[in-house]
Amino acid sequence: MAHNTNIVEHLTALSKAILETVVYFDIFDYPVSPSEIHKYLHYSSGSLWDIQVHLDRTPLLELLVRENSYYALTGRSEIFKIR
Repeated sequence: MAHNTNIVEHLTALSKAILETVVYFDIFDYPVSPSEIHKYLHYSSGSLWDIQVHLDRTPLLELLVRENSYYALTGRSEIFKIR
């Protein structure tokens, strides 16, 4: 867990907002698409393109998993079957 804390400390404001949005959807066991992240982005703004660029870069890649066009928290791959 300490490793993930170190990663979060080094995220940009937009990356933190993206992560917070994915975490919110995770509460409902719901993987989220980049367009949904863009629509519900918390405490920041960015274009859909900016969000996609951040999703495809580390350190977010260490905190999220992707299946098709949906994202979830690492270790939560089982929720992809919902979509």
